[in-house]
Amino acid sequence: PSKRPRTAEYDSLRIPQDCPRFKFCEENVYPARFPFEFDCILPEEHACEQNASANIECMDCCKDCPNMRLQMSEWPECIVRKTEERGFGYFAPEEGVPKNPAIGPYTGEVFHALQLTDSKKQVYIMQIDKKLYVDAKRKGHYTRFINHSGAAPNCEVQKWYVRGYPCAGVFALRDIAPGEELTFDYGVKFRDDKTFVCKCATCWPPAPARSQP
Repeated sequence: PSKRPRTAEYDSLRIPQDCPRFKFCEENVYPARFPFEFDCILPEEHACEQNASANIECMDCCKDCPNMRLQMSEWPECIVRKTEERGFGYFAPEEGVPKNPAIGPYTGEVFHALQLTDSKKQVYIMQIDKKLYVDAKRKGHYTRFINHSGAAPNCEVQKWYVRGYPCAGVFALRDIAPGEELTFDYGVKFRDDKTFVCKCATCWPPAPARSQP
């Protein structure tokens, strides 16, 4: 892609000192030479509703265009902090988060499906297209800290084309209370993997271990 990703050091006020080190980036990071072709779908001009219905964000539209949510960079200032059972998590700010807004993009280093190997640890990997994945382990947005909930997630991941390129964004499914932890469903493959145990508030601790009322 001709448009280079914006990267910066993360905000130390929102990230604990003992959290994993990573480079904050608002856009996906492509290798200097990407050896595979992939679809680049540009929006129709002056057709905001049509673009939105196809999950394609407008580009160079008016400043009040409602279909540029992942490009505006005005996301809730959520906070990363430790949880009891799930490592680090991502939590709503003091004012909470209303339903539907973008929490932020899920960004990372882009690689092709042919480069996805069993040896590649898939903790931060997300598929953004039929052939493309992003790995947020070394570079990514704060949304990389959002934990899984299979039973009652308060967010969801949506796949969009932004400035023509495939990407993913995290959106609030409902009003989220101040300080509430953000979660989304990691998907069928994660739920079927018996090496992982869902430790969201709804699923953890396991039923036999829960205290009696």
